[in-house]
Amino acid sequence: MRVFAAVALFAALTSCASTSSQTGTTAGTTSVGTSVGPPEGPIRAEESRVLGMLAEPAEATPVLAPSSVRVGERFMVTITTTGSGCDRLGDSGILMGERDATIMVYDFTSANRPGVACTMIFKMLKREIPLTFTQPGEAVIRVWGRRSRPDGAPGGEPYIVERRVEVGG
Repeated sequence: MRVFAAVALFAALTSCASTSSQTGTTAGTTSVGTSVGPPEGPIRAEESRVLGMLAEPAEATPVLAPSSVRVGERFMVTITTTGSGCDRLGDSGILMGERDATIMVYDFTSANRPGVACTMIFKMLKREIPLTFTQPGEAVIRVWGRRSRPDGAPGGEPYIVERRVEVGG
């Protein structure tokens, strides 16, 4: 049941994240569909947009966020994904609430069909996402990506990393 719920939420979030509308946050409302564009340019014809492969803790900390911020203070969350010679930094979609943020990270890959040869290099793709919380208390940042496991699906599986931030008044 838990896996089904996660997959259903994953499908809903990824469809929301691909919208391009941007809405600001005001008291009592939540912005949806905010996106942060790719720093390396738009997707190319031979590429696919895929959830980013979140770094394993042994390689790098996948999500870095401050332990505390002030209400209304803009701060950065650093998210690291990994890839090969066929992968490059993509974009991010953000669903923002008063004390929560859900971030979907995407990368672009040309390794989107059998037989594609990729340079065997290991890339660490870092992005910084600006966030601001509008209410005091504990805030939760959820980062959606994917991970690869030896016994998992060939393209990886959904993976969520959470960070908690204390928002002071």
